Amino acid sequence: MATPGTFLLIGGAAILGYLATRKKKTSSSGVSQCNPAPYTFDRPQVVARIDTYLDSGRREPAGIAQSVASDLFSPHPTGAAVAFPPLVNAQAGLPLPGVQCVFDLTGQTVLERMDERSIEPGPDPQPDGPVIFEKGKASDPGYPWNKPLIHEVNYPTPGMFFLVGQQVGQSGEGITNGSMMERAALGSALAMAGNFAGHEAWVKAPPADAGPEHPYYNANAKRLRKQMSRLIRYSPWNDQLYGQTDANKAGGNEEKGIDYMMEPCGRGLNWLPNHADNIGLLGQGEAPRRTTSLQGNKLQGAGGSRQMQLWIPAVNLALLGPNVPEASLTVTTNGMQWPTGDSTLVPVPQVWERGIQNPIAGAAQWGCPGVS
Repeated sequence: MATPGTFLLIGGAAILGYLATRKKKTSSSGVSQCNPAPYTFDRPQVVARIDTYLDSGRREPAGIAQSVASDLFSPHPTGAAVAFPPLVNAQAGLPLPGVQCVFDLTGQTVLERMDERSIEPGPDPQPDGPVIFEKGKASDPGYPWNKPLIHEVNYPTPGMFFLVGQQVGQSGEGITNGSMMERAALGSALAMAGNFAGHEAWVKAPPADAGPEHPYYNANAKRLRKQMSRLIRYSPWNDQLYGQTDANKAGGNEEKGIDYMMEPCGRGLNWLPNHADNIGLLGQGEAPRRTTSLQGNKLQGAGGSRQMQLWIPAVNLALLGPNVPEASLTVTTNGMQWPTGDSTLVPVPQVWERGIQNPIAGAAQWGCPGVS
């Protein structure tokens, strides 16, 4: 699957000059005078990661250095999240030991590798112009719709974006947590598959006095809600913009004390209004931006004050149809692809290919293995 690059947050030309200056302080063999401890700088591993970005068309050395360093050297060996380029704050003990060195070495290796491959530095290719979001309905033909859509009444719908915190439905009710959202998205999917009748109770919160025999607690209903929840949380787009490790920010513990909104990879969505207006940024031709730490706290100077704007993955409706036995019903994106070959677990190419401005890269791989 194509992986869009991470966009640099500060002047690329300035960093390119900085890296060139730092390179002069090192030997031609790539062995620097700096000490990367407690890291181990594995140059072949770094070169292999650089090559993946070069092979994808990236050409801006500073941005490649930031992406590679973020991929391979965050978090710090002590467990702390690390931002690249390194934050400098002597009073706070930043950068942590080895951080500046591995960033310098990575930048040096980017320049060396581009020279080895006779690749000229230059700007990264970027899609031009704004991303235009249209209003849509679940009944519109052409599912999965290969264009950016928001439901006409902002209802969580597979294959569309959902704007948390804005009016939902004609009556104006709100969706304020992950459980409500997953139920709504599952209900939409079942309706789109022609299989909502008889399953209403699977997606409607039961009365407070409902016993375990209530259809809401049916094993298949619980399984499908969990599958929908995982798809939304661990869509690499949602996870990289909003994933975080604090269960309280994800909605707390549910269902007999299990961290339902965090499993299986230990991150949940951040339901606090600390995020950028990413739909607005895309509409201005810019990449969406992460504004919170891996712990879900506001990043200094990031300025986010919006609720999440989430991609609801386009699921395979054939596996939710009325002809499928209940025990075999499955919420999955398997078998669903965009024309680019990317899974519909990620947004439409017009959005996904813009990349994400992510200053923390706190997980080496966003998303969750096995969730599809």
